[in-house]
Amino acid sequence: MIWGLYKDDRLQRPLKYSNGKTQADVVEDILDAFNSYDIVLLRGAVGTGKSAIAAHVAALIGGGKGIIVVPTKVLEQQYVEDYGGGRFSIILNDEKVRFAHIMGRSNFKCLYRQCSASNPSLPCTCPLTYTTSTGRVKRYSRVDLARRCVHWSPIVGEELTKTYGEKLSDAQQIHYLSVRGKKTMFVRDPCPFYKQFLYYAGDNIILMNMSIWEAETFNGRKPLTNIEIIDEGDLWLDSLTFERAISIKTIMRLIDLYEDDEDVIRKLEELLVNLTELLHKYDGYLGTITDDWREFLEEYCDTFDEIGREARIEPLLKVGRVYMSVDSGWERVRFFVPDLKSVLKSTLERCAKKILLMSATFQPFDVLKDVYGIDDIGIVEGETRFPGTVFLKRTGKESYVSHKRWQNEEFRKKYHKCLDEILKKAKRPLLVHVHAKKYLPDNVKLDCLKDASVFREEFDEVWSTIAKRGLDLRGDRCRSICILKYPFPDLSDGMLQAIRLLLGDDAFFRYYRDKADRELIQQIGRAVRSKDDWVEVWSPDLTVHMAVRYKWKGKLIADTVLDI
Repeated sequence: MIWGLYKDDRLQRPLKYSNGKTQADVVEDILDAFNSYDIVLLRGAVGTGKSAIAAHVAALIGGGKGIIVVPTKVLEQQYVEDYGGGRFSIILNDEKVRFAHIMGRSNFKCLYRQCSASNPSLPCTCPLTYTTSTGRVKRYSRVDLARRCVHWSPIVGEELTKTYGEKLSDAQQIHYLSVRGKKTMFVRDPCPFYKQFLYYAGDNIILMNMSIWEAETFNGRKPLTNIEIIDEGDLWLDSLTFERAISIKTIMRLIDLYEDDEDVIRKLEELLVNLTELLHKYDGYLGTITDDWREFLEEYCDTFDEIGREARIEPLLKVGRVYMSVDSGWERVRFFVPDLKSVLKSTLERCAKKILLMSATFQPFDVLKDVYGIDDIGIVEGETRFPGTVFLKRTGKESYVSHKRWQNEEFRKKYHKCLDEILKKAKRPLLVHVHAKKYLPDNVKLDCLKDASVFREEFDEVWSTIAKRGLDLRGDRCRSICILKYPFPDLSDGMLQAIRLLLGDDAFFRYYRDKADRELIQQIGRAVRSKDDWVEVWSPDLTVHMAVRYKWKGKLIADTVLDI
């Protein structure tokens, strides 16, 4: 049996798409594609049931054991409510598919200290070194420090299994195969944070957000499964550039955090002095990493290792082509690995053999090939026509918005006059997509732009920078969308500049324009999730109006009284 989605103990019929396929047909197409390819792309419009397809594919290929990855907390919560919370169940061959949710430390309470499990002073998180009264630096092992907590249940590789087994003789040993080899979990009386990792050894479809997935992938703890499915796969590909920032504020916060540990403070202060000198020396620099900055990164890693914290910059020391930019003002340095091909290759080496990427807005094939090095892929079409109806609305006062024009005060006044008229005319509820803070009216509060909680309740008007992916505002939840500016990425961003240097202008600008086009479609797609949905789309930027006419693959009714 290939389809088994149940709600309230009733089998739900698979959705039928405009191309004649059903969700069950798409599941079968994906299974067939995996017979020939290791990477398969599922192209399906927003709001067309791709999550149910993902759950079925994971169960059928993985034998009940797989991983589903989502890029946003909003989408993560949707999956958890649908499949982990009992709203839907999947039953195949009389077996109910089990789902498990893996979360980060900050979501749990420490049973040992009755505080957040992310507290840096806990036995399982605290520094591993201290200075004796004679000035000698002494180093502990994590097992010696953390075993005092009976809830600590670590996962280790084969090289540490014997040592941990001797020191945690009271623990039950549970073994499983990870993406980096055999792992052993030493289970005592696990706290909720450690208890969730028991799912790694069982037959479960594991749900996790992108941040957790990245951490579990590169620390080697992630279980080896037959398949990994990444929702919003185009966004994941966009994110494959490895980037890390080191700032004076970061180190100052750590100094405050360890204010009672003189040895740690001394090490951090030495690091701070070296960072400040280099920031001053390379003020405004953009280019390949220099030898003295490589030496600093090694010092940074060593210092973090000594105080028992993860530096999470090791990839910068293992690849040859690293770029960097230093902010003017000597406050921060950013390091980039802009070679998307090499980052993808390195990532896939730590993943399942079969990868399913799903999205409504995949990169064109030439971008996938030239930028990511992906050419041997299977492509499966789901519903390709976007649902619902988009009404493209105009005031007649729209203009083409550009960086050069924005420098003119009169142009900015004209822009905000048009925006004011849009805000008066747009039907409510209204979602305003904020491309950059500089386009905001004075009365909009900046601290509200990243507040995801506002979407859990009914709203009249919301301004947001985070409502581009995974948000479901079907029906009367949203009747108008305003896009302040066409979502071209910021060309001054250091990462984009590094990618441009690496790719050259031709490949880079194909990548750049495609990224903006895809984001525009995703922004509109938040409000049209079914065939009966409709939404007004407004924008002071004429580029948005032109692009919607050519890029939106669904029913579009545009104001035609006024010419663009």
